[in-house]
Parts: sequence; structure tokens; C-alpha cells
Amino acid sequence: MQLTSPNTQLTPAEDTINFLLQCSDDEFIDFIEYIFTVSCMFHVTIEENAIASQINTLFMASNTGYELTNMVKEKVVDPVNDYPFHGREVEVIKTISYPQVIRKDSEVIHNMVVKPALNLISHPQYKTANIEYLEALEHFRRTEYGDCLTKSCSALESVMKIICHRKKWPYNQSDTVSTLVNTVVKNSGLDSSFTQPLVVIASIRNKYSKSHGAGVRPRKVSKNIAKYVLNLTASAIIFMINEVGK
Repeated sequence: MQLTSPNTQLTPAEDTINFLLQCSDDEFIDFIEYIFTVSCMFHVTIEENAIASQINTLFMASNTGYELTNMVKEKVVDPVNDYPFHGREVEVIKTISYPQVIRKDSEVIHNMVVKPALNLISHPQYKTANIEYLEALEHFRRTEYGDCLTKSCSALESVMKIICHRKKWPYNQSDTVSTLVNTVVKNSGLDSSFTQPLVVIASIRNKYSKSHGAGVRPRKVSKNIAKYVLNLTASAIIFMINEVGK
């Protein structure tokens, strides 16, 4: 099977290059993300994040407005059934998230807010929040702005639940953002003035996202609203982890 003209005698490499020279932007971005997930990637001797860094240099040089996130891994001890371990527990490295192309509309905001937030939740203990915030970024890139709001709020909820779990503060898995914020503020000693700025993310999500039925009036989420919530969520995550999560 060939990606381009089926009647031409091209090698797989030539066919791939020919396809990439004429494919759409979305297809090219998908290709960049796929190269980190294919099984033959183990043949490459360069570390994955070093490759991501080189691609980001090309993105920056061409001023594309995109950036490739790092691959996030964790070391765990799991039983391995394959030869020669036969069920013995050994230390293995698991991938939490693969490099993902995200939009970078503002260099300043990206470097001061989004990137530091991604760095903080790349720690294995925040892997659920990491996955959810990356999904929010992907929804934003694909202009799925309602879903972007939903996943942004989910990421903040996960961060607070993880903090509550680590600190042994009472909470339930079904707790909403407002309940979790009140729990964090009460147990951490934060001033109550921080409550409303943190809860506003959920308020916007409840008003505009697809997490609740719209009834007879369809909701329309603009790019600006989605971008605001993405950046606000990143700021809240940084604040939460640095202020009460350590």
C-alpha cells in the first residue's frame, strides 16, 4: 500500500517523503506525533526528548506557532512474565505520555505559564493531570473548544485530588472543583480570597463546555475563552503545586 500515487514504483521511504511534501498541516502534525509511538522507534539511538528538542528548534525557526511536548516516563516495579523473568518483579520504564504538538500563540505566556505547568505535572505522581491537560491542549489545537474547557477543569480537579491524597486531607473522588478548593483552602491555611479565582475555572466550564446539557440553546465556545481557561488552569496548577503541594 502506497500513500501517494499507486502506479509509481517508490520505496517506502520515498513514498513517505513524497506524501509529507504534499499532505495537509494536520496530517503532518499527526506524522510527527506518530513517529514516537511506532514499535521501530527503538532502533533510533537518539533519546526521544532530544529529538523533540530538535523538532522544536525547526518549529521556532519557521515561526509555526507550534511546540512539541516532552515524552514523560516513570520507573515502576512490575511482574514481567516474559523470558527470562517468568513473573518476577523487576524495575521497568513505562511511558506516561508521548510527545504532542501543541499550539503556542504567545511565546511569553507559553514560557511563563503553560510550559512550567507541564513541567510540574510531568512528575509521575501527577500523571492523571498531565494526561488531562495534554488532552485539553490537543482539543484546543483541533479547535474543539468545548472539550478543551472540560479537560482543563478535569486537570485542575486531578491536581487537587492528588494533593489531598498526599496530604491526607478528607475528600471524595466525586468532589467538584468548588468542594476541592474549599478543602485545600481550609486545610492548607490559604487565605479565603484565593477561593473565587480558583473556582472561576469550573464556573466557566459549567457555563460553556459540553460537560452539561445545553438545552434548547447550543453553547458556542470561542477560541479566546478556551485560551483564557487553558492559561488560567496552568496558572492555577502552578500555584497549587508550589504553594500547597510540596
